[in-house]
Order: sequence, then structure tokens, then C-alpha cells
Amino acid sequence: MLSVSGNAQVLPAIEKAFTNYADNTFKEKIYVQSDNDFYLTGEILWFKVYCVNAQNNKPAALSKLAYLEVMDDKNNPVLQTKIALKEGIGNGSIFIPVNLSNGNYKVRSYTNWMKNFGAETFFEKKITIVNTLNTPQAVKAEEKKYDFQFFPEGGDLIEGIQSKVGFKILGLDGKGLDVSGVIVSSKGDTAARFQSLKFGIGAFNLTPAPNTTYKAIAKSDSKDIIFQELPVARKNGFVLRVAESNNNLSVSVSSNLNEGRVYVIAHNGSKISYSETSSLSTGKVTFNFNINRLEEGTNYITAFNGEGKAVAERLYFKKPTKRLSIITTTDLNSYSSRQAVNVDVSIGINEKLNETANASVSVYRIDSLDVKNDINIENYFMLFSNLKGNVESPGFYFQSNDANAKEALDNLMITQGWRRFDWDKILLNTKPNFKYLPEYNGHLISGKISDKNGKPVKNIFTYMGVPGKRIQFYGASSDSTGHFLFNTRDFYGQNEIVLQPNYELDSTLQVSLNNPFFESY
Repeated sequence: MLSVSGNAQVLPAIEKAFTNYADNTFKEKIYVQSDNDFYLTGEILWFKVYCVNAQNNKPAALSKLAYLEVMDDKNNPVLQTKIALKEGIGNGSIFIPVNLSNGNYKVRSYTNWMKNFGAETFFEKKITIVNTLNTPQAVKAEEKKYDFQFFPEGGDLIEGIQSKVGFKILGLDGKGLDVSGVIVSSKGDTAARFQSLKFGIGAFNLTPAPNTTYKAIAKSDSKDIIFQELPVARKNGFVLRVAESNNNLSVSVSSNLNEGRVYVIAHNGSKISYSETSSLSTGKVTFNFNINRLEEGTNYITAFNGEGKAVAERLYFKKPTKRLSIITTTDLNSYSSRQAVNVDVSIGINEKLNETANASVSVYRIDSLDVKNDINIENYFMLFSNLKGNVESPGFYFQSNDANAKEALDNLMITQGWRRFDWDKILLNTKPNFKYLPEYNGHLISGKISDKNGKPVKNIFTYMGVPGKRIQFYGASSDSTGHFLFNTRDFYGQNEIVLQPNYELDSTLQVSLNNPFFESY
């Protein structure tokens, strides 16, 4: 863990540990642009893949392959493919089989390197597929169920300290519900009242009393009464509050512990924008700084105690000031069948149309079945890739800028702000150990050599051949666990591969291939 000789050394030690982590941890993000979000079986799903450096959202050249899957509502992959990436850009298509069932599906995409950071870092989007040959099944009447969750700002409820508590309530369809209600203590007292603001998300203030539990009683627009227990308050700890006013950010840290120093750091994942220390006075300390010190996009604000341990954290989003403008014009307003369509595309920053960009264009029919999602590459990379769970109507948070929209955005950061930084590991100052290699040249094809009893065998040289017009041949030796790895280059298209050891020496050995697609969700 973090080792310091005095309070004066804590903040520099935290900053050094974070810098060491950022310098030694390269991360990627992926965004998939599809030509539509609604498909019929027998159609082709066209897509374009953008892979970027997670620290600056610029195209990343590390991975040369991306994985793309279409999965059903039980996370069973129904379609899988790989896409070649060149300077972070790739494109392709998938034929949607005529035997797929009606329903909502999920497109998921990632690189081999992204597997190191978990499935929650992968790109996901919903699509709808309709099979016109199948009669839709009648939907069975189900008992109404709700997903009602509470998220104390900073992480925890602490007895005797007022906290802002975010909440989110969803119905069976995954959509937010408009609710209002009260927070009732175990002693029967009304401790707070609440009402959702947008998409079933809202917030309220609560000061937990000692040895007291709380539950919410909510009423929906359909007059349903919903009960849900709140998280139990901890006896001791820290509460973090963040408030914005006149382009300044106020970060308050409160505690019922006899702590002296408190340290606050704000960063965007790769760069520390603000760091400061101060002492608690009557259990509270407030840090104030100009919002312009923060980077545009998602910022992480973390409070540390006197020992340098992270005790509270939340996210804050600073809207970008530079917006990409795309203006398209056609030579005619209407066209006949098979008539050529000429389209002029102009791209710029803040409507100054003098920029170049790598763009995608799709043409689709607008009708009653259209379910186009308003998530795009800008709001995904800047915000939603850093949040946990599905975001309803993501375009709302970027298109609106009034007081309600700002409050709704802050509620979103409290309820779905993802605490992805494990500070205990970061403060160890050790280089991370990665299980999955980046596919820098091409496919990494791995497998295992075992004997007839299924036990791994080491030091067995294995051959892999790719027959066809462009023959490829590779060799690899198994390690102490029986595993081997082939690092291929320029291997694309549909083909077969042949793997075998030297049959003259090892005729009874078995060769098995690993599934290259990630099996966690």
C-alpha cells in the first residue's frame, strides 16, 4: 500500500501512484455505427467500427482486430465475426439469418486487449430483429416488477451526516418510471420526500439517524405502490458532496471520525486536473475551484483520508465546448427508382465547416417501425462509455442545457457513475499484470495440447496451416501448461485452418482450440 513518512508527503505520493498507473495502463474504447437499429431477417446489418485510445478518444493503432457479436436476451451469441482494423477503423457486414426469432438483441464489440478490463468496458447497443415468417407470440401477463435502487453520493450513507441520495426506478421494459414518494424510518417518521425528474431518476437529501433503517414508499403514475429498503447507513465514514455554481465547483467532505487531513483529487482517467489538501473543521471541509480546470468530458472526483486511502468518489461531467457539425445536402428533394443521388457533406467544429473527418452514411426508411437510437459516437465516447448500465434517451443530456437538464445530468452521474478506479491497487505502485495480449499483427490463435487422459503436455511443437490460394504456415511450442499461441499476419476472409503435432512422434496427442470470443457478460 501507499507508504508515506508524513502528512505533507501523502498528496504527492497519491499523484505519483496515479501517474504511474496512467503511464502503464493503455486502454481502448470501441464504438460501432450500424446502418439501422431495426432489421428484418434476411437483411444485412452493415456497420463501421471505431477503436480509440480511451485517454484522448483519438484513433488507436494497437489492435488490428475487433470482435463483434449479436446476442439474444439471454446473452447467447447468435452471430459472431471479426473485423480488421487499420489505424483504429474497420467496417463490415453480417447477414441476419431467416431463422432468427423476433425480439430485441444486443450488438457487442471489443478487442482482445479490452478483455483485460472486463466486459463492462465493451461497446453494447440494442437492436430489434423481426422475422416476418413467424407469428408473434402473445405476451403473457406478468406480475408487475420494478428495479428500484439507491445511490448515496460519494458511496455510503453515514449516520448523523446529511447525504444526497440518487435513485433510479425501472419497469419490466427497462424504461424509467415517473414516481413520487416518501422515505420512512424504522421508527415510523417521514425522513424525506422525493420525486423523479427524468427517466425514473431523481435525488433527495437524507440525514440517517443512529441505529435506524429506512425504506421508500413510492407511487407511480399508474397508481402502483412500490416499497424498497435503502442501504443501511454506516456508523462512521465520509460523505462527499459536489455542487456547481457560477462556473465554480464546490467539493465538500464531511466525516464523524477524528480525522485531521483530507485530500481531494480530480482527474479524467489519464491526467490530474486538480489536487488539494486541507483539515477538517468541526467535521467538514470544502474545496472550491473553477470548472475550467477540469478536462472536458467525464471527471472523477475522489476524497482520501489522512492515510491516503480513498474514502469517497463520484463523477462529474463537463460538457464539451467544441461540437462537430455535419451538414448534408442533396441535389434533389425527391428521386425515382434507381436514380443517382448526389450528396454533399460538410464537416466542421461549431459550424465552421473547414474540417476533415472519417464519417459514415446510412440511408434507411422512416416508418412506424423505426426505433433509431439517439446515442452517437460523440456522446458515447465523451460520457456513456464511462457510465454503468443502459442510459435511456442519451441525446437528451447533450441537446438540452437548461436547469432541469443540468440537474438530470448530475442525477445520472450519481446513479450510474461508475467507480472504475480501484485505488487500493493503484496505490500499490505495481505494474498491472495482463492476461490477454493485444492483437498487434493479426489473429492470435491459441489452444492446448493434452494426452489421451486429458492432461496438458509441455514442449510439444505444433503446426498450423492455412490451405488455399494464399497458403500460410506457422509453428509454436506448448508451454508448461500445454498451451500454445500462433501470431498470424494478413489472415482474413473465410477459410479453414489445420492444426496438428508431429504425428510421427506424437500420434496420440489431442489438440484443442480456445474460443477467441469473450464468454463473460
